[in-house]
Amino acid sequence: CSQAMSKIEKVEGISNTDNILNYFLDPETSARKNFGILFREVLRIAGKKKGNFLEIGGGNGAFFDHNMGSFGDVVENYFIIEPYKLFSPDGEAQQDLMAIFDGWKAEEETNPKACYVEILHDYSTKSSVIESFPDGYFDFVYIDGDHSYKGVKADLENYYSKVRPGGVIAG
Repeated sequence: CSQAMSKIEKVEGISNTDNILNYFLDPETSARKNFGILFREVLRIAGKKKGNFLEIGGGNGAFFDHNMGSFGDVVENYFIIEPYKLFSPDGEAQQDLMAIFDGWKAEEETNPKACYVEILHDYSTKSSVIESFPDGYFDFVYIDGDHSYKGVKADLENYYSKVRPGGVIAG
């Protein structure tokens, strides 16, 4: 946590919780590349050393890879919901995502301090997927799946209860 606070203090003088909110309300600094700062602060406020992260829409895996490199040390469990293989012509998962995922999965198997990572190859709106997570489980949910109004609204409605009080939903 002290590492997280030192990172926060280095970013335009952010040193307290009130300033974190302002930091993420500013379009110049609210980029998803800075989610590690927010995730660490959410954990610090909750008194947790590690937390649970959900990414809805894994795409090519670049964001997952960035997150793991940026704040993977404070992730307990990282889940990705990515349905690509359900509608791909060959029925296979997105190759770039799987290559990155397999690299982190190998880290999990060799490093007892590594977080658990899992991809659910399904739709985020499927009831069995939603129900697989208990209410209040996630510290952070990132929605980047179906970009339609209906899709985003469904993800917000379906995963709101899955975020613990004090956690974050972003998109």
